[in-house]
Amino acid sequence: MESSRKDILHVLLKFLIILVFTISVTGQQPNDALQGFSNFDKQQPNQECVIPVLMQGQWYSYEDGKDNDHTIEERDMSEKGRCIQMKYHDADSVYRNFFFFDNGECKTCVALYYRTANVLEKKQSACQRSDREVSMESLCNEIEQEGLTLTTMFGMQEPHILIIFYT
Repeated sequence: MESSRKDILHVLLKFLIILVFTISVTGQQPNDALQGFSNFDKQQPNQECVIPVLMQGQWYSYEDGKDNDHTIEERDMSEKGRCIQMKYHDADSVYRNFFFFDNGECKTCVALYYRTANVLEKKQSACQRSDREVSMESLCNEIEQEGLTLTTMFGMQEPHILIIFYT
């Protein structure tokens, strides 16, 4: 009896760890992150834009012949401004996210691809004036087209690490 009780507690503990990890990594409730869609038009919209924890921090890239430092916070990205909407592929909710930013001057769609704890890749649309009516869908569809540069960004901080102890 005591052994089966311990087994149940271990299973429950593992479930809770996975639940907390899902919420902290994606910034979304598990039910939002577990529905499957395959292409951009069928991606899950998220009215509250929260950039996943694994993508937040200080990042370095080399673009257009210049060194660039990027700061990604919970709802902001340096130079891009405030995130006003996001979409993600549910099956890859941590690994491929589309963010719609507005910095007051222009709106931009940025796709971030999580590769490892220290590597992100980024594609971005052209900047459209903020005073013009432009949808996230129209800007983000530019990213799907060939010819846009994929920029590699390297983490400038210690990676987020989750350690799970099994007994």
